Amino acid sequence: MIQVLRLSGLAVIASILVAVVVVSVFFVVSFFIAEWRPDWTIAESIGRWLEAGSRPPETRQTGLSVSTWDTLWPWLTAPLAPLAWYLVVWWGWGRDRLLGVAFPRFAPPAGLSPSGVRQILGMGFDGKVMAAEMLNLAVNGYLRIERDPAGRYTLRRTGSSSGALTASQRRLLASLFRARPWVRLSGEDAAHLRVAMETFRDALEDELEGPVYATNVWAVGIGIAVSGGAIIAAMERLPHAMPAELDLWLAGGALIAVAAVNVLFFRLMKAPTELGREILDAIGGFRRFLATAEHERMKMADAPRMTSHLFARFLPYALAMDIELDWSERFADSLKRAIPDALDFDWYADPARASYDMGLTGMVRTLGGAVAAVLREPDTTA
Repeated sequence: MIQVLRLSGLAVIASILVAVVVVSVFFVVSFFIAEWRPDWTIAESIGRWLEAGSRPPETRQTGLSVSTWDTLWPWLTAPLAPLAWYLVVWWGWGRDRLLGVAFPRFAPPAGLSPSGVRQILGMGFDGKVMAAEMLNLAVNGYLRIERDPAGRYTLRRTGSSSGALTASQRRLLASLFRARPWVRLSGEDAAHLRVAMETFRDALEDELEGPVYATNVWAVGIGIAVSGGAIIAAMERLPHAMPAELDLWLAGGALIAVAAVNVLFFRLMKAPTELGREILDAIGGFRRFLATAEHERMKMADAPRMTSHLFARFLPYALAMDIELDWSERFADSLKRAIPDALDFDWYADPARASYDMGLTGMVRTLGGAVAAVLREPDTTA
């Protein structure tokens, strides 16, 4: 299964490396072979090349002088080949479908978890996808989040059956707690968490990539190959004599332009399917409801009344859509008129929590960052 995060990095690295290798080989051959003699040192070879590059442009065998345009156009046209390829393919496969009718929706799309919501919105995986699902599993009673006085989080599995969960959620639970019924979000469990993340990412992409959205990475792979070919072709068209310093600047600019084209279209080539467009419209309507101010939300017909149960149920979705603070503020306003039910928050234990709204807001603000940070940490158990 395509690993979107890895391939995004590979798309950038490969496009740069291909061009850099080709350019390096070209200059090595030109500078240290064409200009080399057995009795020269490397320093002498470089010096002779620099001296030759500072001379006035020579005349080609055809008798025509090397003009500035002869020097410029091979490099200027190098990024146009991959750009032309991407524009054609994007028109056929990468364009997003038109937005549907936008109106507030009072529940997430049926059967779609918070991790699925974030995965579809970004058409890719990040640490917050995993954090949103951890929070969702906690709210629904499958695990408990504990925070110690030092601010470190521990996830502890409960005895709830996972039969009602999706395949990706079951695999996440199994990976997190395969060795013991608890795991810490700290460096000592970083390697374990990374394995769980890889397992969860694969399962989530199996569910969503294809039916809901397409990354069209195949087009990027071909685009990288076209980019390398364009750089080689540009070198083949170079004049026989040209100022070396100008050539270096142009080669660097062409490499940057080619890499930028590949990076840009790696993102643009992602597109939702027809089903995905409908789901994105539904997510957008649900997000609008969560982010609406309390006094405006009360004007909506059939809008559900804010309760502690509703707040906890939708909190993972707010985290997935980056509006957790807005949703927490809605709940804080409701607390002025109602007392929350403690049973709705027994999945979170924090001895330093002063109130439900402030404690949960602080936890939600840091949970995504804590997961992302620990996944970058080296394993400290070795």
